[in-house]
Amino acid sequence: MEVFLEKSKLDSLNTIINYDNFDKYKNNCYNYPNITTLKYLLGGNFWGKNISDELLNALCYVYKRHKDDTLDRNICNYLYYWLGSKVLTNLRHTYFFFDVLKKIYYILSRGERGQVCDPAGYNIYHHNFHKFKLVYDLSEDYETYKSHFSGIMPSCDKDYDEAIQSYKYLYNDLRKKCTIERTNYYEPYCQAFNEYFTEEKNAQISLWKCQLREDKQEVQQLEKEPGEDAATKHIQEELEVVRQQVQEDSVQTAQHSRTIVSYLNKDVFDEVVISSASEESSRSTTT
Repeated sequence: MEVFLEKSKLDSLNTIINYDNFDKYKNNCYNYPNITTLKYLLGGNFWGKNISDELLNALCYVYKRHKDDTLDRNICNYLYYWLGSKVLTNLRHTYFFFDVLKKIYYILSRGERGQVCDPAGYNIYHHNFHKFKLVYDLSEDYETYKSHFSGIMPSCDKDYDEAIQSYKYLYNDLRKKCTIERTNYYEPYCQAFNEYFTEEKNAQISLWKCQLREDKQEVQQLEKEPGEDAATKHIQEELEVVRQQVQEDSVQTAQHSRTIVSYLNKDVFDEVVISSASEESSRSTTT
């Protein structure tokens, strides 16, 4: 029986499910006044956009999971990367990153149930946070994608094809820098990458290909659903992270050479991603 991978299969990705929980459930702090009374600690002028209510709501969500005895270390890891991503996106300057996260975990420790989660156990700062998050997200989605490709080559729709090509692009970019060329081999996030992504896993990922299939009914459905869902948003955010990292690498190089480097052009980056994905898709079609 033919296996068809469609857009809805992306909803089963671990990252989609777990990150979405922090946004989806509202009014979590009703029974945790000790959390909300410390909101003033997040009221400094370090924000571009103050998101303290969202952050506190996520802390209270973790408290509710702890109360229900459904909290595990994995949820704490997701909390850390969700918090870090939200904070970095909305800070006035990235230099405040470490200080703001420290305040958030202080608030968590002073709540009714104590500090039920600790920060991730790596040396993570504003300049390497997105790299660590990317490694974590790729590792979390690995098993789900692996289950999708357990048999013969499946067929897939356009959304799924773009998602798996994006995953492989992001993975191969890290593998190139951390494992093959080893240009960033001694970076802590590369050590985390190499610990998880063994040669066996790499062999599996290289086989993840699907036959793109799109009929008229699917095209009409796409035209009726122009909105952005959680899976699509997540994939776009991951690609944006890589674009920002390339940009930051360019700026750092400029600082070392005392020259001025302009920001990376998004259209150029998108062309590289699309070209890479198209080539991979073409190879899978002809395989």
